Amino acid sequence: FGLLYNSGETNSVGAVEEAKAYCAEKKIEVIEGTVSNTSEIQQVVANLASQVDAIFTSTDNSIASNMPIVVEST
Repeated sequence: FGLLYNSGETNSVGAVEEAKAYCAEKKIEVIEGTVSNTSEIQQVVANLASQVDAIFTSTDNSIASNMPIVVEST
């Protein structure tokens, strides 16, 4: 399970911590894909997509505003 988020957004970090705890409880392997600015999204998503079966992103402003790039890169 891939977790995609901007590591600089406090709300995203909190949501990812909750998601990681849930996945650990369910014994689901997690791989994080972090970006620090929007120019990194395409490369991080492509790399993450090659390693996981699904990608989750919370209400991360950077990712949400660039969702077309996320979709095209998977």
